[in-house]
Amino acid sequence: MRVTGPPRLGNGTRVVVVIGLGLALGLWTAATQGISVAAEYYAAYFLEKMLSVDNIFVFLQRLRDVDRAGGACQSRAARARLLAA
Repeated sequence: MRVTGPPRLGNGTRVVVVIGLGLALGLWTAATQGISVAAEYYAAYFLEKMLSVDNIFVFLQRLRDVDRAGGACQSRAARARLLAA
């Protein structure tokens, strides 16, 4: 008999759950702390989400720049770009 662990969530499901929890926390904040506090929470929450997506694009841009470097410079450029990101 094979023993398995709990079912694993796929990446898409995990993203939906985490974002749903963040939005639910905003609703709870509105109910307990008031609308103005909830508005501040949502503003910070959405700003953080936008900045994290922006960071992904910057990271991908840096990787693309490394791919353009030729020959012996490529490994040095790769290390420098990844450390800078």
